[in-house]
Amino acid sequence: MHRLCRLTVLVLLAMLAGCGGPDVPPRDYVFTLYDARQQPLLEAEVAYLGKTAPPGARVAHDWRRQDTDFYRTTLRNLSDRTIELQAIRYAMAQGPLYSPPLKDRAGIAADYGSATLAPGQMVRDHDSYVWAREDGNVLQRTLQLTVDGTELTAALPLLYRH
Repeated sequence: MHRLCRLTVLVLLAMLAGCGGPDVPPRDYVFTLYDARQQPLLEAEVAYLGKTAPPGARVAHDWRRQDTDFYRTTLRNLSDRTIELQAIRYAMAQGPLYSPPLKDRAGIAADYGSATLAPGQMVRDHDSYVWAREDGNVLQRTLQLTVDGTELTAALPLLYRH
């Protein structure tokens, strides 16, 4: 069962990567994670907002001096089961990461309002962002979640363009 879930995620990631060229994700996309029975579990919508921080954004650097791309990430539970968001792992495709590499459940709840998605529930992070030194760099975000005790992952990358 785990192999089928991971295979599903890998196939979807390969399709997503193809949308923006080799290993370059598009800025706006919708990603659906499926279970072993090919039933939709989670929909993630990533929307590019531009170079200006949205009102109320919590940004750890001076985005007016350091060119930054801002995004909104929306997660929707498409299933009749509870989804537990366990962690988000971060890494840059090129070069070092200048922020913590892991966000735990408390950090997820602070950004999204909750780390638990009841059936049909939606949560949103209004101020996801990425900055880098290299144009075309990608912030790899790997969402770790559990559904009925099964561990799943979903990649939700953010593209940086100068």
